[in-house]
Amino acid sequence: MIVGQLIASVAMFFMGPSSLLPIPSMLWLTVVSLIILGIGAAVAEIPAFQDLLTITISHGLPDNFETYGILSGILNSCFSTGSFIGPLLGGYLDDIASFQWATTCMAGLLVFSASIMLVFKMVNHCKTSNSADYVADLEREPLLKKVDCEPSNCLL
Repeated sequence: MIVGQLIASVAMFFMGPSSLLPIPSMLWLTVVSLIILGIGAAVAEIPAFQDLLTITISHGLPDNFETYGILSGILNSCFSTGSFIGPLLGGYLDDIASFQWATTCMAGLLVFSASIMLVFKMVNHCKTSNSADYVADLEREPLLKKVDCEPSNCLL
């Protein structure tokens, strides 16, 4: 997720392009930046559910569909809130400054968010000394568990 945010940050930095760069605004640069932004967003968003699930289960919640549903709802509501606030903030920055500075500020926010996430991951890893053992145990469990079933009580 951190790598995805940094990729998206670089894309936002070149999308304007930033006023800090001596590059003129070109259509091909904007198109390539949007493609890289999409890749970075995918890299940032896809592992988020698995990380939330791993952390939640390690804190004692059960590994069942109720937990999956709660986490999915939380993740989707956060994503939707960001999809609403992001364009509002970007439009406001564009109005008071320029598109170049707006994309530079958004790139800075992505780097800031990635930094916070990196600190959280490092602290969480240091606090849980058995985190590698927990992941290794998950890797050793079979995906399908054997169910003892008699013909009288099984639905086939």
